[in-house]
Amino acid sequence: MTADDLQSQAEICNAKKLDARNAFDESAALFFTVLVKVLITSTLFLTTIT
Repeated sequence: MTADDLQSQAEICNAKKLDARNAFDESAALFFTVLVKVLITSTLFLTTIT
């Protein structure tokens, strides 16, 4: 394997790592958004029945 081959493989690995990190961040943001919406809906529901 040449230095160029290693550099190319490292770039591929780094891109995949960045993609995985972005997917994790987006998943966490989506989960948080859904959680907040559920909590707001639950709170509004509970305040209207009491």
